[in-house]
Amino acid sequence: MTATTSALGFPCPATSFSQILVDDSDVARIDYSNGWIIEGNKTFECNGTTHGSAHKAGTLTTATFSFEGLSVQVFGTVGINGDPTSSYQLDDLPPFLFTFNASTPAARESINYRVQFYTSPQLEPGFHTLVISSLGEGSGQMFLDYILYNPITSAQTRSINLPSSTFSETSTTVTPHCTSTISAGAFAGGVVGGTTLGLILGIILLFFQRRKKSDSHYTTISNSAGTSS
Repeated sequence: MTATTSALGFPCPATSFSQILVDDSDVARIDYSNGWIIEGNKTFECNGTTHGSAHKAGTLTTATFSFEGLSVQVFGTVGINGDPTSSYQLDDLPPFLFTFNASTPAARESINYRVQFYTSPQLEPGFHTLVISSLGEGSGQMFLDYILYNPITSAQTRSINLPSSTFSETSTTVTPHCTSTISAGAFAGGVVGGTTLGLILGIILLFFQRRKKSDSHYTTISNSAGTSS
C-alpha cells in the first residue's frame, strides 16, 4: 500500500500498486457538467478539495469518467445531517442508486469522509465509461472526493492481444492457380468426332489398298499376255 500526496501536501488514501487514484480536481480525467462547486477540507480530503453538486430540481448534474481497466470505485464526503443521493451508470449496465444512511446518530451529526459511494462489479479488460449523476438537493447534495480504478496489467494486455490459435477446417480454402475443366458434353463430342474421323481414314486406306491390289493384278495379266505372243 502506498499513500499518495498531492502537490499541496494534503494526503490522499493509501492505494495498492494495482490501483490508480484520480482526484476530483483532475478535470482532464473527469468531465463535469454545469452545477458543480469546488469545496474541501485541507486536512481530511484528498488534495484538500471536493466537487460538490449544487443540484436543483429540473437540472442534471453529472460527472463522466472514462478509463481502461477492470473495476472502479467512487469516494466522497457526506456533510452533517447529509443524505446524498446519486446514481452510477457504467457502460450499459443497469444504473446503481446510492443513498447515504448514517449507521448511528453520532455519525449523522458528523462530517463523514471517504465514504464509498460506488463500487463496480469485475469488468472485462478494456475501455469503460462511468457517468455519475447527483440527484439530491440541499442536504442531499453529494461531494465527490476521488475515484479509484484498477488498470489492465501488462500480462492482461498481452493476453488480450494474443492471436487465436484455434484451427477451423472451414477457414482455409486452397484454390489452384490454374484449372482445366472438360464438360461431359465436350468429352462425348470429342469421342464421337474421333471415332468418325478414324472410320473415314479406315475407308480411304481400304480403298487405296484394294486399288493397289487391282493395279498389281492388271500388271500381272498384261505381262502374261505379252509373254504368250
